[in-house]
Amino acid sequence: MGWIWIVSSWVLLALGLGLGVYALFWDRPGFRGRASRRCRKCWYDLSDSGALPITCPECGRESKSERSMRRVRRHKKVAAVGVVLMLASPAVLLIHGYRQGRLFVHVPSWVLIESLPYLPSRPRLGGVQNASYASTELAYRLGEYDGRVTSHAQIVDILNRAAEGNMFVTPGSKRWGRTTGQWFNGQIFRFREKGSGWPYDETGWQYPDGTPADEALAEAIDRILRVLPAWDAHTRSVWPEGEVMTVWSGAEHSRWPVKGEIIESASLVISGHQDEPEHVEIKYFGNHFQLKARGQAGDTVRCEMELRYHRVYGDWYSEPLPKPERTQQVVLEWTIAENISDVIELVDNEQIREAMIVEVVPWLSNSLDEFDFGNTVWKTPAFAGIGFGVRVQVYDGNEFLGQAEHRWMNDGSDSIHLGTSMMGTTMEQYNAYSLRAQEAIAKGTLRVKIVGDPALGLEIYRAERVWNGEIDVLYSDAMKLVESSASTNIEDVKKTP
Repeated sequence: MGWIWIVSSWVLLALGLGLGVYALFWDRPGFRGRASRRCRKCWYDLSDSGALPITCPECGRESKSERSMRRVRRHKKVAAVGVVLMLASPAVLLIHGYRQGRLFVHVPSWVLIESLPYLPSRPRLGGVQNASYASTELAYRLGEYDGRVTSHAQIVDILNRAAEGNMFVTPGSKRWGRTTGQWFNGQIFRFREKGSGWPYDETGWQYPDGTPADEALAEAIDRILRVLPAWDAHTRSVWPEGEVMTVWSGAEHSRWPVKGEIIESASLVISGHQDEPEHVEIKYFGNHFQLKARGQAGDTVRCEMELRYHRVYGDWYSEPLPKPERTQQVVLEWTIAENISDVIELVDNEQIREAMIVEVVPWLSNSLDEFDFGNTVWKTPAFAGIGFGVRVQVYDGNEFLGQAEHRWMNDGSDSIHLGTSMMGTTMEQYNAYSLRAQEAIAKGTLRVKIVGDPALGLEIYRAERVWNGEIDVLYSDAMKLVESSASTNIEDVKKTP
């Protein structure tokens, strides 16, 4: 049935061209009884108006040349229809190609690599299971599926181009990692020899058809494995006096594969808070690190920073860091304010406190650190832009059972989770928590205290506000509010027409 689509495409193209030509020349002077001389403004017949210059008796426009009175009148609406039909001509073939899974079958591989950061990828779950996506077409070529034939040289060229990045996308950048890097991460299994471990060595690679890797393939794969996440170092422009501050390297550690484990380190020269510059070494961090409070209100602190990536293997923690794979010089500045409220807006209201009771407390019946920070309640517009740095403390009456710190935020589209900490809870308390919590629930003595800590909220860089409220509630009372809230929601659904 493919011929129907081809014929339809040519018919649309012919109709579009025909209408376009007709629209451009449909009203020519002197053609089929039309006036040989007309006013250029209102098209009034000026055939018998005598010698030049001629003033139109209809609109008053003066025509000074014969050429101005012999202008072709075009039909804009018909021309627009012709353009639409001509554009629809290739669209018909594109639709057919999409349905057949061969939309990109004739597109060169280098074009597909360049387009990866801009074209949609196939959904991870569901969706069309064919090569109607650039990333899937490239995978078909590597695996030689559905009639694709790809030479070893072409495979090496695909990998080398992927490692080079794209025209406007730097290798290692966030966009590269989410697209090209993620694509390769999904295809790396095709190149692994059976039984090869991680980290891979040069003998652990093969072509997708099973041919052992030659030097060209090994070098191409190694180029991609050595692409490192880009840095975008930043910190808040203002920090409150006396509070620990956070510096973000801005590196999103990759979904694409790397050889070994990537560790960041930094050397800092901090000035502006004392007479002499202070030298600080930071080791073993990923994405961000913290500095103790420096400076007083009114100070401007300057930080000259060298960021470094190190590639480590095995039991690296007890060994000195190896020579860095990449370094970058960065300068950051921030000022010191007197209070947290001078840095960020503090917010507290009944809606937040009720959400803490209804959405957080029930999770504490069995665990301190299992909490659904990404559920739909926290994603509602009411909580957009609010950074939640909370300290959750659980008691059996007045006996302390344990605590956890949670940090999250709704940034307007999705929840950002910055992590959970069990600081303040011993391993003995953590292991005994579930049993002790259930015993306290049975007695009706389990008590939960949730404190909004603005200092924790400041660690969420994009937070526009932070919660500084507090709740102290019995678990039994919290569950009554949960049941009441559920009943209210059911009644609202019933009332909805």
